[in-house]
Amino acid sequence: MKDIYALEVERLQAIPDDEFKQKVSEAWLLEENHSPLFDMLGRRWEEDETGISAGCLTQIKMFPRRRAAFVNGKVHTEFTQKIKEDSRIPDSAVFITKESLPVFAEYQREYQALKS
Repeated sequence: MKDIYALEVERLQAIPDDEFKQKVSEAWLLEENHSPLFDMLGRRWEEDETGISAGCLTQIKMFPRRRAAFVNGKVHTEFTQKIKEDSRIPDSAVFITKESLPVFAEYQREYQALKS
């Protein structure tokens, strides 16, 4: 049985190429068309005492000193560092490709396991 992330990868990869960037931008935003592939790694607006706040994978790459993955209310340093070092993760939603979607699924699954 496919999980929610596999289903989302399939759904987004099925979008015609000429519509892909627009539809992924909509799915990346925290709105009604949001995709769980692009969920925040922590509660929205969660912040630690140093001002680092929770972000999604691309935000952690885009703002490496200001965004992180949070687990149980604290920055998860090792997981955050792994994200920062993974060249497969784009640093902006505009660089998300059909080929990179499985990477988002991989990290969301790993994040869910860390929270368990």
